[in-house]
Order: sequence, then structure tokens, then C-alpha cells
Amino acid sequence: MSNIGRRNREAEGSNHVVIENNPKAVGTERGYNVVFEGTGQENSNHLGIRTWTSFRDKEDYIQWMRESGNGDKILAEGVTQDEALKYIKQTRLADRTAAVVAASTTKDGEVNPTVLRFNLMNLLMLERFDSGE
Repeated sequence: MSNIGRRNREAEGSNHVVIENNPKAVGTERGYNVVFEGTGQENSNHLGIRTWTSFRDKEDYIQWMRESGNGDKILAEGVTQDEALKYIKQTRLADRTAAVVAASTTKDGEVNPTVLRFNLMNLLMLERFDSGE
């Protein structure tokens, strides 16, 4: 299964929209999966962007929440990877597109056309993957 929609907590703040694996992820259904939705606030993902993270267990998740100051809204806890993917696929196209533009914008507020083209191609592939094309 693809890692699209999985969050790497260590790489937040980078210009990547395609989200990679969490280093703590166990990669099996035995992990404790939590689905988040970005609020657009400080220490949160882009508004409306849904991600999931696999923790070793619920205690690991609770400890991470205490330490992280995470600003995302929690949509589901303790779900299977298949259930988490269903949540991820419900991310609105408008929210994904806004995240792509934001991720393609430099600190000076200018859109980098090369990065934008790359991110839009990734978004197009993701939309085709989600629609089953």
C-alpha cells in the first residue's frame, strides 16, 4: 500500500505535500493508528488536509500528544489502516490544491513554478489513484 497521507512528524515544515512514513510506525495492523485533520493553525497541517500516524501503542500516542503541542483536529483513534485510508481519501480536492500551492510558495511569498508543476503532478496522480483510474 502507498504511504500517501501518512505523516512524518520529523519532516513537518518541509515543502513536501506527499507525506511519508512516521519513523515510529510499526507497519502492521497491530499499531495504534490515529487520523488527523489540519486546522491551518500553528503546529498543524494545512487546513483540511487529513493524515494518519501509526504509533506503537496507545500509550506512545498519549505521550506524543503531551509532548508535541499538535494543532491538528483528531478525527479517529485506534482505527485500522484501511479505515484510516478511507478518512484520507475524503480530503477535499480544494484543500489538497490549496496545500499544493502553499507548499510551492517560498518564504518570500513567491510561487516557485517548478515546484508547483511537480506538486500538481503529484496531486493529479493522487486523485487518479483515489478514483481508481
